[in-house]
Amino acid sequence: MMKIIEKIKKSQPIRRWQRLKSVFKDFAFKPTVFIVPAGLGLVASILDVASISLLIPTVKGVIERNFIFCRDIFFLGQIIEMFSNVLSPFFENRNSGTFVILIVLIFLTVLLKNITLYFSRIMTLYQVRKFSNDLRQRIYEKYLSFGKAFFDQNSSGQLHQILVAYTNQIAVEVQVLSMGFLYVFSILGYLVVMFCVSWQLSLFALPIFPLAVLLTQWIIRKIQKTSAEFATTFSSMGRKIANALSCIALIKANSTEEREKKWFQFVSDRIMRLQWSIDRKQVFVQPAQETIMMTMVLLMVAFMAFLVLKEQAGHVAGFLVYFVMLRRVMAFFTQLGNIYASFATVYGPAREISKVFDPRGKPLIRNGDVVFTGLKEKIEFKNVSFTYPSGKTVLRELSCAFEKKRMT
Repeated sequence: MMKIIEKIKKSQPIRRWQRLKSVFKDFAFKPTVFIVPAGLGLVASILDVASISLLIPTVKGVIERNFIFCRDIFFLGQIIEMFSNVLSPFFENRNSGTFVILIVLIFLTVLLKNITLYFSRIMTLYQVRKFSNDLRQRIYEKYLSFGKAFFDQNSSGQLHQILVAYTNQIAVEVQVLSMGFLYVFSILGYLVVMFCVSWQLSLFALPIFPLAVLLTQWIIRKIQKTSAEFATTFSSMGRKIANALSCIALIKANSTEEREKKWFQFVSDRIMRLQWSIDRKQVFVQPAQETIMMTMVLLMVAFMAFLVLKEQAGHVAGFLVYFVMLRRVMAFFTQLGNIYASFATVYGPAREISKVFDPRGKPLIRNGDVVFTGLKEKIEFKNVSFTYPSGKTVLRELSCAFEKKRMT
């Protein structure tokens, strides 16, 4: 058992999550802010499952033209009796009255589900936007704490890209990741009901999901690799753009426009190819999963027909609703696959942002504590030397003075 646990801990998804979690720790990101939205999502999932479950007795009653049996169902019968006391003056026929109550219950559960889901999502969006705003402010604060050497080593284009574009991308992907709670709750709820309807069909359906997971993991590994390469190349382009635009006079003086144009075309084309590669892999996840699942569904339909003919399990109404639930589970599972893809896509930008918070190699400066009251006599440099980070020395023991009110 311990070996299995250790193997799970060392698996790629777990290690990837641990790395990303350490990155989010640098961002001061607290997943606990999503507890309330997740709780509302759980309530919405329960209501969603309840609305679909109510379809089973409703469809069965329509087929048999009799809804009285619903009053004998545990908990549902008590709710129907409670509504009957209110609606009895309007319906003399108990059968039609029960049918109307079922329709009302389905409508109310769907309405409450959507209201709860709405509040869950807007609370999630608020937390995501707040996180994005806090992250931008923290990065900008970090920039201001660094010495000039940091800005000599990093171009303004790259730093701007990290501050604006990457923080926004992180926020978008966090929003997608937060929706995973809703999908997980819904899948679990539907699986419980599906096993109650027919455990034979549910056991037959179980192989669908491992196949989809294996396919998704294979694609995710490729997306993560491409995402890291894209982040590096995009930063390189940002540096080059900032350098070229700030030194346009030098480019004109040396007539290097053609060389700059060719370099930019090369990098821009490479970014386009990397983006296209990520898009292809992300888009491939859903149709591949759906193809696998549809194949399994067709096999399940055949198995369902076999069970109905043999009268070994369930009834026609239950199987019809079961099929609806299976389709919804497949849709939610596909969304989880897309979330997993987003999980890999965000890794590259998150890694670039985390480098800003890494204290290694960062020349920090402290706030000045001497008040500058104005120039007294002159500005004087004594024995000044300067060497570039590459090792090239350009100033050696330079001494000079600039007197007040004189142009030098």
